[in-house]
Amino acid sequence: MYIQVMFGVSERDIVRVGLYWAVALVCYRAWRHEVGSPPEADLRPISWLVLGAFFSGLGLIEVLNLGQGPTDWLRTQARVEGWYADRRSLQSATIWLLLAGVTIASVAIVAYTPRPWRRYLGPYLASLGLAAFLAVRAVSLHRVDAVLNAQASGSLRWGDFSELVAAAAILLLVAVSANQPFDLPNPKEMFEKSPRHPPEQP
Repeated sequence: MYIQVMFGVSERDIVRVGLYWAVALVCYRAWRHEVGSPPEADLRPISWLVLGAFFSGLGLIEVLNLGQGPTDWLRTQARVEGWYADRRSLQSATIWLLLAGVTIASVAIVAYTPRPWRRYLGPYLASLGLAAFLAVRAVSLHRVDAVLNAQASGSLRWGDFSELVAAAAILLLVAVSANQPFDLPNPKEMFEKSPRHPPEQP
């Protein structure tokens, strides 16, 4: 209640912030658990700190209500510079570029992530998808907004529902991934070692 009065956030925002900071806390615990065990883990545990910092930042943005700032600034610039009436074509192009970039990056990451880093793949890919979703929502294309702002249940909008589900899924992924072995196979290696694709003879 105090947070709602002080920062003007809703109960839905409190749940969202709680999920983000829960992910950050689990990432921090995973980092503490992995540091020095095994000794050859070198810099890999820092991956949890990077992910935790990302979700700490998301929670802070929600608490301080900074998420709408970039969208409002771009809208003001569009009006000042005279291209506000033509913004929708630019917004559509931006969204398509975002989706294409995330898709290409995800495929490349899955195919070429070295074996020692495979255990961090699930949480990072899911976080990349969440970041892309937040970026698309920030672009504020009218047709996208119409879908995201539609009521899913009661006062809960589809956009908020999707974000909450994604954050909960990432929380689960981090918890599961932190308990996986360090030496996970790379899909490219598995494909090359399959019976239909035996390794080339020297």
